[in-house]
Amino acid sequence: MPMSGRHPEAGAASLAGSDTQHEARRLIRWLLVPILGLLAVLSFLQYQQGMDDAESVLQRRADERSQELLALARPATAHVHDMRRLLESSWDDPPSAPAELFPGLQAWPLQAGVPPQAIDGWTLDGASAPLRERWGQFWWGSMAGEAPDDTWVRRFALVQRHNRAASERSPGFEGSYFVSVERNVSWSYPWVDTPGMLKAMGVQTLRELDSLRIRSFQGTEAKLTPELIARGNWGQPYVSQIHGRLVQSHMAPVMVNGRYQGEVSVDFRLDTLQAVAELWQDTHHELWVLDHRLRVVADAAKPLQAPGERGVANQLIEIPVATRLPEGLAPALLPRLTRPNAVSLTHLPGWLVISATRQGSPWIYLQLVPASQLRQQVLMTLLPNALIGLALLGVFLWGQWLFTRWFVNPALGVLGYLRELSANPAAPAPDLGRRWAAWVKAVRLTVQAQHQQREQIERQREALRRSERLSTMGTMLASVAHELNNPLAVAMGRAALLEDRVLAASDASSPAAWAVRDDARRVREAAERCARIVTNFLNFARQRPPSRCSVVLRDAVQAAADLLSHRLRSHHIRLTLALPDDLPAVKTDPDQLVQVLLNLLLNAQQAMEGQARERVIALTAGCDNPQDDGHLAPGWVWLRVVDTGPGVPASIREKLFEPFFTTKEQGQGTGLGLSISRNLLQEHGGDLVLESSSAEGSCFCVRLPAAAPEEHAQGPTVTERGVGSPPASVGTGPAPGLLPDGEPREQPRILVVDGDQDMAELVLATLENAGYEVAIAESGPVAQELLDEVHFDAIVSGVHVPDLSVGELQALLRQRAAELAERTLFITGDALSPGTAAALEHSGRPWLEKPFTRDELLTAMQRLLGTGDQAQPAEAALTR
Repeated sequence: MPMSGRHPEAGAASLAGSDTQHEARRLIRWLLVPILGLLAVLSFLQYQQGMDDAESVLQRRADERSQELLALARPATAHVHDMRRLLESSWDDPPSAPAELFPGLQAWPLQAGVPPQAIDGWTLDGASAPLRERWGQFWWGSMAGEAPDDTWVRRFALVQRHNRAASERSPGFEGSYFVSVERNVSWSYPWVDTPGMLKAMGVQTLRELDSLRIRSFQGTEAKLTPELIARGNWGQPYVSQIHGRLVQSHMAPVMVNGRYQGEVSVDFRLDTLQAVAELWQDTHHELWVLDHRLRVVADAAKPLQAPGERGVANQLIEIPVATRLPEGLAPALLPRLTRPNAVSLTHLPGWLVISATRQGSPWIYLQLVPASQLRQQVLMTLLPNALIGLALLGVFLWGQWLFTRWFVNPALGVLGYLRELSANPAAPAPDLGRRWAAWVKAVRLTVQAQHQQREQIERQREALRRSERLSTMGTMLASVAHELNNPLAVAMGRAALLEDRVLAASDASSPAAWAVRDDARRVREAAERCARIVTNFLNFARQRPPSRCSVVLRDAVQAAADLLSHRLRSHHIRLTLALPDDLPAVKTDPDQLVQVLLNLLLNAQQAMEGQARERVIALTAGCDNPQDDGHLAPGWVWLRVVDTGPGVPASIREKLFEPFFTTKEQGQGTGLGLSISRNLLQEHGGDLVLESSSAEGSCFCVRLPAAAPEEHAQGPTVTERGVGSPPASVGTGPAPGLLPDGEPREQPRILVVDGDQDMAELVLATLENAGYEVAIAESGPVAQELLDEVHFDAIVSGVHVPDLSVGELQALLRQRAAELAERTLFITGDALSPGTAAALEHSGRPWLEKPFTRDELLTAMQRLLGTGDQAQPAEAALTR
């Protein structure tokens, strides 16, 4: 009987165990699929990583080799620069020449082999071999047979000492030369016999060199540019006129007092480059060294061949790289090789193309790697990992079988029981053996406890939702209350003014006037009631942290331009804006973006101070298109600020963005403007760079990521302004003002400093209606100019004035009008902000909290213009 009584429960447990076992087997089978897929994905990712690593190695190697090419070229450029410097610095008064040179210079007959009855010029051909080896060759062409000028011989000796030392240090130099512009004189090192030189130049006499020299220098002088004068120029490969080797010449003009006097040059042997290229050669790779006109100067697989004899008449070597590229690669590859100072890797059909250039290097490194060879190399590295992966898969399957037998099947039985309990708390427990009995009991007790706690958890969750809604609503209402400060202050003030104007009207006693006055009173009282409600909500207000939103760049630029428009005009600076209408919005904090723009505009203005030529600041904007298919997909928005100042010296450009680095006089700058601006932009994913700088001006570029198209663009927000604590009672009229000499004035003159136009106009109307003379300054620079031009008796200032903080205003007044520092009243709507409260407390001056009434403002002005005891009312403390 007992057995028969337990039979139904045992059958249910057996059925549950059978189901879980089937599920376990299906689970194992399905696990194999993702595992195999994972192995495939891992192999693919490893292959991709291997390809990326191989490409990175190629790029790094190309960068290193381009650096080696630059190192090979530097001795030649340095040698030419030294020759030019020697001649330019000692042109008019060179040091004396050794006495042995003058006897060595002998006349060269007009006809070879004939006694010098008619002299063609003077050379060192007749000098001794040691003298020629020491000093090289000197050619002095002469139409009248006159001997070489002493100054030219001294210049020759000065340069040839340097050339001899450079030739000993640099075996890659074929020869060093100088050719004059003003007369038919030239020299070379090492020595070259005159007949061989004349033959190479395609002439028979030294005199004939004069016409060649004039034509050559006329062409060169027409092409002189500042860059050519400063850096020199690398010419086209040609056959040397000394030994017949392939060389490439580096030339630099000699400029004395701004006049073109000649040129110095050195021939660099291309077999040096060829030897390096052959060392770099890899199997199946193609490798070239090119000049910047994409001509081959070294080929690792197919060296350039010299003719084996001296070059004749400037015998040039012209081998475009396009003639040695695999078929079909030239059109896609050649435009990419002209990118300056860059390392690039390009995927072309069947090939990987790696190129590298360096600033100041005359050569381009170019390597072609077969894509199939690179893939084969990477795949070979994957084979050991693939075998290890298969072995691990076998171990996993064997372990899975053991794990399923001893753990998965019983665990699935427990899970099946848990699933049944979740639907039916009275479901019978399965018989899984003594080892799992404790688990079965724990599951049963846990599920029962969960059922008991579910309702309690649901109640707590609902209470949490209500609490979050209340918290969100409180924050939102506090924000709305804070925003109501300014309009409430305007409404209260305008209603009070309307009452005064009705009373002052000629028909003030008419029923219509009384009705209007009554309506104005009702508006004022309602606004005052709202003000009391706002004050309560402001207790929950917090200072707004920096935010990122979609900002229209045009609006931010215009805001910054408006703030500085008067300052720029006063410094005779013309500001031009070229901002496209369809410019994408940027994702940034508007206030911080305006701060960056103000920094750049102020830097440009300060850079052009004292400049005689036209002062212009140009702002241009646009967006980049990173796609290659021609579709517009702006990823970056840029803004360039270009000025016509003196530019940034090259010696300080690297330090320009370092914190506390400044070129201004002590006390004129902190050196933080550009550093902070760059940090702000980088925090928003952008950057600030100095793109170019010269004697004609500088160009700073701001780059920011474009906002997503679905986001709505908005302009820079305006910071909240104004709050105060009211005095007690109203006086009967304005207190008298003081003239600069201390004499009383009937109408006190008040300066209102506030960037909020409505609030400033309300204060102006209220004070003028009470008999005061009032002026408005909407920003710090305007306030400074008014204080310089006009004497004021008191100042009413907002806390958040553009370009003028509370502390800056107090410091400004102490410097320019010390008596006004004690007759300043602040108005603020942000007294709950810790920063604002600290600034007001530190200033020690009275303040009014918005919204305030007309009587509170007039009473504050009465006390401000009264005696010293009244100027510091007890209500000035932060009591709200």
